[in-house]
Amino acid sequence: MLCSNCSNHIEPVIALDIDGTLGDYHSHFLRFTAAYLGGDEPTLNLLRGSTPVYGGVEPFREYCCRTFDITVDVFRDIKLAYRQGAQKRSMPNLPGASVAYWQLHRSAEIWLTTTRP
Repeated sequence: MLCSNCSNHIEPVIALDIDGTLGDYHSHFLRFTAAYLGGDEPTLNLLRGSTPVYGGVEPFREYCCRTFDITVDVFRDIKLAYRQGAQKRSMPNLPGASVAYWQLHRSAEIWLTTTRP
């Protein structure tokens, strides 16, 4: 692609979100929530499984409230504790995220995006 002002070659830009696209936000948050609520073993074992627990069919907040039988107010308290506790520092990558990044990087400029403060 050529720049419309100077005609220099420029690469396309691909924006990748950190949380939920490159990082495994949903599973990480679910494990935190289970531990926050007391970490009963059946729930923790379910969340440790290799099958994704949250499939994105319903809003994540509703899924958490239903799964853990909590109110929206409790969910908000947990989410605040997650944010204030800097939990995202230990969030694992999604499988294949680094490979996908490097493959895309060969043909485009990558911009990492986030709503983190």
